[in-house]
Amino acid sequence: MKRLIPITMAVLMLFTGMASARVYKCTDASGGVLYRDSPCDDRTHSLRKLETPADGGADDTDARMQKTRRLLGAMREERLQKEQAAEEEKAKQEQRRKRCNYARDHLRNLERAGRVYRLDESGQRVYLPDDGREQAVEKARASVQHWCD
Repeated sequence: MKRLIPITMAVLMLFTGMASARVYKCTDASGGVLYRDSPCDDRTHSLRKLETPADGGADDTDARMQKTRRLLGAMREERLQKEQAAEEEKAKQEQRRKRCNYARDHLRNLERAGRVYRLDESGQRVYLPDDGREQAVEKARASVQHWCD
């Protein structure tokens, strides 16, 4: 652990030196863009020289860090919204599947039953006439078509 701290510090110092170096944007003969730490040679030409301010760019670094934090926050928020939308869609599909199964079971029961009844307010069976049974079967078929297609 004691060796890790000096190694980490050395690596960080190395990256700090690279961050403050000049960067040149060049184009080659085929029009490709190159980024280099040395000036462009005669085969390429310099479009512009990117350079950090002489004071080390502390304000620029803080601004970039804030911008990066905002960007990461926006990306996190977008990811959470997508996950939430996926969960909602999954819940809708599950509810649709359950309703489809219920509608199929109800239709199967109506088609197999000899006589169909409903319960009145007092809980007594009231048998449906044949045309009422056919209407209930048609309604159940429509329900299956609605939920299962």
